[in-house]
Amino acid sequence: MSACDLPQDLIFEILSRLPVKSLVHLKSVSKPWLALIKNPNFISLHLNRTAMNPNNDAVIIYSLSLSQHHIMSLLYVNSIDNKPINLDHPLPQIFPRMDLVGSYNGIVCLSCPPNGRLITLLNPATRQYKVIQLSSTSYNLDDVYSVSVGFGFDPVANDYKIVVILHMNLELPREKIRVKVEVYSAKNDSWKMIEVETPFFVSRTRCNAILKGSPYWTGFIRDEEEVSGIREVFVLFDPQNEVFGLCPVPEYPEQVS
Repeated sequence: MSACDLPQDLIFEILSRLPVKSLVHLKSVSKPWLALIKNPNFISLHLNRTAMNPNNDAVIIYSLSLSQHHIMSLLYVNSIDNKPINLDHPLPQIFPRMDLVGSYNGIVCLSCPPNGRLITLLNPATRQYKVIQLSSTSYNLDDVYSVSVGFGFDPVANDYKIVVILHMNLELPREKIRVKVEVYSAKNDSWKMIEVETPFFVSRTRCNAILKGSPYWTGFIRDEEEVSGIREVFVLFDPQNEVFGLCPVPEYPEQVS
């Protein structure tokens, strides 16, 4: 960088507008360029510009077919080739198939169903990945009825969060719901338990969607006013405040035949 006549802040601006693939190659130009590209402020600016770019038309395709070798593909919708790029998860020898929990800011979260183990964060552009350490909380899997994993992002702390919802089955009556929740912070590389004010139940092994960094599930809560005794709701997790919210499912008018 010292051999370049351009000011450093201008180089910063130019590099922040390049695609990730170009940055991967430019990291080997020199140590100053490597330090610049790995700078947290540069990474944050690049992510924001990529997210705001109207031409950012990349989508991830996830296959549910057990017969396919590649279960994930990256597709650039407006590409001339219009051919998906195969993405392999990083641990095929240990577990050949993993759940695609979700993707945010180009980071993909994978987990191993049905117990939500072997959670991995993957950057498909750089092919770098991180296997998340297991929680130190001890529980017997025989006491767990179901596990669901969610993925989110806290923009204030610039921190990716992984949410593991555990529905316990400790010989309790069927009509009662007992839920435990653990949250992982990528920034702190640590887990912690959080309290759930209103117990809920979600059946999927992963969140249904991620909206503005918050994972959403469709779930149920107990409601004695309902004929069935349960009510369907949207369950959302706020990564910044680490709390759950429940939203009513809109009522759709019945179709008249």
